[in-house]
Amino acid sequence: MAVPEQTPYKEYTANGITTVFPLDFDVLEQDHLIVLIDDLEPPVGSWHLDAAKDAVVFNSAPVSGAIVKIRRDAPFSRTTNYQLYDRSFLPDPVNKDFDAIWRKLQEVGVSGWLISQEILKQGVSLQQLEDFTNQIYDNLNNISISKEWFAEFIADGMENQKQINDKTTQNVSNIESLKELIVRKNGQKVLVNNRYVYEYKSEAENAIDDIYSILPANGIGRWILQKPVNLFASDFCLTSIQSALSQSVKLQMVNDLSVSFNVPFIVDDEFMVAPVESNHNICFYVRSNNDITFTPKGNFKIIPNDFTTYSILHIENIENYKVLFPQITGDRDQHLGTEGEWGYGIANYQSKKGYIYRPKVVNTWGDGIYVGRRWGLITDDTPTDITISEPTVLNAGRNGISLSAGTRVNILLPYVYGTKGKAPEAGIDIEPEAADGLPKSHLRDCIISSPTIESCKLGLVCYFFPNDSTYEVEFSGVTTIKDCEQPLVICAGGNNNSGYLDLNKIQVTKLRGNTLLQNAWHRSGDFRCTIKELVTDKSLPIVMTMNGAFSTGKLGHFDIRKIINNDPTGKIGYYVPTSVQNYEDNSSYMFEDPNRAYLDFDFTTHFFGKDFLSNIITLHSGWTASSRNMANYIWQDPSIDTSGASAIYIATANDYRRLKIGLANTTTIVGQGCNISGLRIRKADGSYYTEAHTQFIGAWLDFQNNLNGNTEVFGSYGNWTFT
Repeated sequence: MAVPEQTPYKEYTANGITTVFPLDFDVLEQDHLIVLIDDLEPPVGSWHLDAAKDAVVFNSAPVSGAIVKIRRDAPFSRTTNYQLYDRSFLPDPVNKDFDAIWRKLQEVGVSGWLISQEILKQGVSLQQLEDFTNQIYDNLNNISISKEWFAEFIADGMENQKQINDKTTQNVSNIESLKELIVRKNGQKVLVNNRYVYEYKSEAENAIDDIYSILPANGIGRWILQKPVNLFASDFCLTSIQSALSQSVKLQMVNDLSVSFNVPFIVDDEFMVAPVESNHNICFYVRSNNDITFTPKGNFKIIPNDFTTYSILHIENIENYKVLFPQITGDRDQHLGTEGEWGYGIANYQSKKGYIYRPKVVNTWGDGIYVGRRWGLITDDTPTDITISEPTVLNAGRNGISLSAGTRVNILLPYVYGTKGKAPEAGIDIEPEAADGLPKSHLRDCIISSPTIESCKLGLVCYFFPNDSTYEVEFSGVTTIKDCEQPLVICAGGNNNSGYLDLNKIQVTKLRGNTLLQNAWHRSGDFRCTIKELVTDKSLPIVMTMNGAFSTGKLGHFDIRKIINNDPTGKIGYYVPTSVQNYEDNSSYMFEDPNRAYLDFDFTTHFFGKDFLSNIITLHSGWTASSRNMANYIWQDPSIDTSGASAIYIATANDYRRLKIGLANTTTIVGQGCNISGLRIRKADGSYYTEAHTQFIGAWLDFQNNLNGNTEVFGSYGNWTFT
């Protein structure tokens, strides 16, 4: 049978299952087949020709998607030599040779078709070749006129210079240069400022922002930024030297792009900023997963304004962020208005898992750093798991650092200097606050480590006035307060609060005011203040001050375990003014040297409860005081009564310690002198003396009231009168 009309070529796409691939053309033997998988010959023995099925059979199915090509390629040879005498010239052998010729012609046709397909893939036609040849002749002709070589004519190995140029990434200095660059081809890459790779996308239609998407010189497509290592602010924004206009919008765009790329945003110069929204006048938002680093030159400086409130670096309702070395400059000295006090350098509201390292905030209209809840928040969310390490705040207009709400907020080694402007004008202010009728602010497990406060109107202020809340605040290390008008104000006026305010050691130096500590602590709930050690170099009083709204309940739960006076001459007094009518109980004021301490109060009602404890020796009092609240060695100084008309008593009833009470050597107005009540000294006639009096400066009486009702006198000095 003659060779039928057929195409000795088959092409299949493997499905990963089929192993049998039909030929649909005839073939004499396996060696006459060429089999390719994805244009590669499979291993020898991995397939065979199944003559019965007229198919190629693989031992294992080719992978899904692989292109299987099967082509017949019979050899160019003949084995028969025709002769008249050996019956070779018969129909059968002649037909076999004609069939071989016919098969080869079919294969030549397939080869021609395959070659034409390759030519079409290359996209080159004879006309194109002719046009290209003519262009080469034209270029050669122009060389003699322009004296310039074409890159196509410069050979380098197997490539010409144009081919090399097309593959080479060009370098330009800035974005403006990229805009002017001639586009060479789709996919072309350009390095900008040795930092950013932009790729030309001819089909791109992204919004043009001159950061991620750049309009090319040909006006077609876009230059698209590829993922960088960092994004530098100065590559896209104008510095304060280049422009006095706000860069807030552009800075925010670059930062947000850095977040989308998950790379750091580098603020490498000073930039002027202004609010980008009008509700809260926020200049720049930190985002979730943000990584921001300021270089030594990096700074956000607000344009002077008359806003009552603003936030330069704003952190709110985000998580997992870090800001390193931020530098923030406010407008305190150039502020255009007089109202308001809430211009913040860094505001941190309800964020989580944040780290701010070595921030420096200068000259804000309000607080340098504020950590708390947004006013009016309807949830009780607080900043949580926040660390602010080594912050520096200089010349803030209201408070250096304010902490009003938080959970596990750590402020490490802060330094605050020069706070002055709007009340309270504190270096550090711990003051929970929330709008009426909304969830209370709380402070849980918050630590401030070794703060230094210098040259502020108020040093450390702690105000706790909301009710039914939890406050847990610890000042670890040494709290250093220098050169402040009022170093310490610690007050709690709320009801039913729990928690603690613990201060490890407070070192106060160079005081400019007239008090060492203003304090009043409402004894309600189990909220307690403990100062382990208070050291001062100036003899100023501790003054009971009812700042804020106090109820009429008892005061207490306030302990100073050791008060150290490094002033070589003076004494430290605990002064309770007439305005304070509350009882104080369950508190303690202990002095390292009780001989250099005095108690001074001028009201007309009993003040100290039975659980009040102090080792104070000298009593300056305008009214009767119980000896049980003081040391067993008491010097009375009645000089507070400038008229000298009042008989001021030390009541010893129910005090069964051995006591030594006398008229202090510091007395300047003797008046009615030293008076002791609560005695029971038996006279010879069986009656009792119940009081002792002296106007002899330096006189003392050594005695003990016994449980059986009698007073035993061990000794005395000076002139005493018994009545």
